[in-house]
Amino acid sequence: MQRLFGLVLLMAMLVAPLGARAGDDVDRFFGLSREQLFSAATDVPEGYERRDVRAGGSGFDFSTIVPRGTALVESEPQGQGGVSAAILVPMKVQISVRHISFNAYADAMAIGQAYMRLSYDQVSNGFAPEGPAATVNNPAFALVAGVRKLDDGRYGRLARAAVISRGDHAIVVLAEFDYADYTDLMPVLSRLFGGIRMQEDMSARAQFRVIRTEDGGKVAIPKRWQVEMLPDQDGGPVGFRLTTNGSGYPEFKVSRLSLGMEEARQHADKLMDEAIASLKASSGVKLTGEGKRLMTPRDAPGLGLYQLSQRWIAVEQDMPMLTVLQILRGGDGRIWQVLEVSPDQSSYTPSGDADMKGRMFHWSATSVSAAAAISQSILRGPEAFIDNHSVRKVGH
Repeated sequence: MQRLFGLVLLMAMLVAPLGARAGDDVDRFFGLSREQLFSAATDVPEGYERRDVRAGGSGFDFSTIVPRGTALVESEPQGQGGVSAAILVPMKVQISVRHISFNAYADAMAIGQAYMRLSYDQVSNGFAPEGPAATVNNPAFALVAGVRKLDDGRYGRLARAAVISRGDHAIVVLAEFDYADYTDLMPVLSRLFGGIRMQEDMSARAQFRVIRTEDGGKVAIPKRWQVEMLPDQDGGPVGFRLTTNGSGYPEFKVSRLSLGMEEARQHADKLMDEAIASLKASSGVKLTGEGKRLMTPRDAPGLGLYQLSQRWIAVEQDMPMLTVLQILRGGDGRIWQVLEVSPDQSSYTPSGDADMKGRMFHWSATSVSAAAAISQSILRGPEAFIDNHSVRKVGH
C-alpha cells in the first residue's frame, strides 16, 4: 500500500530494522537488486560531460551527467504533465522531463509512485518493509521505478524516474526502455539520476502551517487543505478535520488521545471494527480483501505506530476507497489518532476515461502527501519534518 511506504520508511530509519540481510529476496525488485535498479553515480568519466537542462521555464532547471554527443530539446511544457525537455542520448532509451502542477501540496515520493501507476503494472521506490531503509528519498527528491509485464509474465518495459517537488509543482525526469537493455543502459542512467544537481534548492516550507491543539500538540498540514477544528466534550479543540473542498473525500480526522499506547491500540481495534461493520451494513459498499495491520514492536523506544486499514469500493461510483486508522506516539510522548478515508489509486484499474485517471492521480499524490505530512510531523515534530524539504539534503 502506497501510504505505508513513506511512513514505514520513516519508522525504519528511527526504529531498529527488523533484521533482513543484504541479498535477501526482500531486497530485490523486478528481478534486480536495489543497487542495480536504483544505481546512482556522480563521477564524470571519459566520454561523459555535465550539461545544463532548462526545464521549459518551469523554474526547475538543473544539470546532470550525460554521454558526450547527447542532444537536448527544450520547450514550454505542453499541458498538464507535458514534456518540457527531452534528453536524447545515443542509446535505446527515451528520456523526458515533465512538469506537473497540483492544487495542493504533493511530495516527491507520492508523485513518483502515483505517476508510475498511470502506465506501469508494478511500482517501487526501492524500499522493502522488511529490509534496511533507503535514504536517497525525501519530500523534495525521490527515485522511483516501474515495470510493465508481457502477456507471458516476463518483464517487458522498465522505467526509472527522479521526481523533484516544491509542493504545488514538480518535474519528473523519466527514462523508459526495454527491460532487456537495462544492463547496457545502467552506466548512463546511473549518472543521469545520480548526477542531478538543481540550480536552486527546492523547498515547500511556505506551503505548510502548524495546527495547535489546546494541550500544546502540534501538527504540520498543507495550507490548501480546509481545516475544521473538532471540539471535545468540554468545547476545547482536541483535534481537527481536513478536506480539500469542505466535504467529501479525501478526508482526515486528527485528534489527541488521553490514553497510553496499549489502551490506544485497543481503542483503535474497537473503532476499526465499528467502521468495518458500518461498511458491511451499507448496500452501497463492497469490501475488498482482508484488513491490514502494522505496528512497531511493543518495546521500541520512544516512537510508536499502530495502523489498521481496509480497502472497499463505493459501488455506485465504482470507486476504490481506502480507510486507514493510525495511532501514533510522537517523540514528545503524546498519543494521536489519525483517521483517513481516501480514493485508492493503487487499487484502481485504469480505464479509457482520461479525466478519471487524472483525478485519481491527483487525489493519490495529494492525499498520500497529506497523510505523510501529518504522521511524520507527529513522529518527528513539525519543524524537523518541514526542514527536511530540501534537495540539497540528499545531495541534489
